[in-house]
Amino acid sequence: MMVFLFSTAMAAGWGGLRDTAGTVDQGDVVVRLPVGTSAVGLTDHTELQVQPFDLYIWGPRVGIEQVVVDDGPWTLSVRPSVATSGGIWSTRAEALVAWTGDHHRFGGTVAGDGRWMRQTILGDDKTHAWSLQRVDVPLVATWDWMPGGPEGDGMLRSRVRAVLYDEGDTLDFYTVTESWTHRLGKRDRFFLETGVSMLVGRPSEHVFLGDYAYFLVMPYPRIDVWWQF
Repeated sequence: MMVFLFSTAMAAGWGGLRDTAGTVDQGDVVVRLPVGTSAVGLTDHTELQVQPFDLYIWGPRVGIEQVVVDDGPWTLSVRPSVATSGGIWSTRAEALVAWTGDHHRFGGTVAGDGRWMRQTILGDDKTHAWSLQRVDVPLVATWDWMPGGPEGDGMLRSRVRAVLYDEGDTLDFYTVTESWTHRLGKRDRFFLETGVSMLVGRPSEHVFLGDYAYFLVMPYPRIDVWWQF
């Protein structure tokens, strides 16, 4: 799931970038593949987001992103969302902040995610009970280098994701990503992000099946595509 894109960047059409504290303009639409997040701008500072298939919970996720501070190079937004699949619900709240300069952008996101299970208990009466299945608190930091400035057509991104809390563990694994995003078109725009990510550490058994007794260093490709119009 950070950063900001101020007014010139938004006009240039980068509002659909992942992990940003900026939203698309009112009426703009971002379309991704079903495992990605698509969005529509309800206002210039409010965005409705829909992810048909969230791999985290194996079901659909719906959320709203709202910009609450837009002051010069600084931007802050909040993003609550909810997802469900097979009687399990995920409630997530995120805060995203960024500072943008002529060629650089620094951003961060902190989130709290709770996963809830609804169980049916059969007895003299049928009752339903909710239980908290999992809580995790990820932290993401990004640095974007824009050679042509916010209005340019290319961007190099460095991204680090750490888990501050997961099943009682702290900072047990990290995900490091280096990628390049290129934009094609000025009106109806197509974006392609390619790069490589690396998982480092001992992830929770809820991330992958199994209990990892050894320190992992596992690279894998990073690809994202979207259309904004």
